[in-house]
Amino acid sequence: MTDDPKPEIQYLTPPAGDARVGPFGFLIVAKDFLDAANVLATRYNDRSWVVPFLYCRAIELALKAFLLARGRQVGFVKKFGHDLNLLLIEAYAHGLDVVAATTPEERASVIGWNNQYDEKELEYFTMSPDLGPPSIANTTDLGSVALRLTKDIERGCKEAINGPYKPF
Repeated sequence: MTDDPKPEIQYLTPPAGDARVGPFGFLIVAKDFLDAANVLATRYNDRSWVVPFLYCRAIELALKAFLLARGRQVGFVKKFGHDLNLLLIEAYAHGLDVVAATTPEERASVIGWNNQYDEKELEYFTMSPDLGPPSIANTTDLGSVALRLTKDIERGCKEAINGPYKPF
């Protein structure tokens, strides 16, 4: 057992209504993945399979929450699977840049991690002496994107509980 102080985690409570299957429900789970990634990033020294996976999952769910809040249906966003590149394209087509614009470097980082994430290489990995876990240093932009998305889309996701909130 370590004496490390426990990080402060802020919990979101959905307002009244059926929020779990809608945009706010997706956002709540995205924030949980982001919180978990941040906790683990401070505990690992340098390398981890888990941290980039958790950041990518937070980004995926935040992008899906945004699309749901813009009036898309769960079946529609489900078709994107785990492809962050396609989700980014679709979210930008629906006005993400107005709500939570990302920098070119951040988008490049997300796209750079997309193949490993989409192909499940961060879940079903091969360990070898030559190739270890990815460097956490390479996940800084992923964490920034996940944080910006989850913060900037929150209001629209809450307001979309009773129907799509188009203006954001």
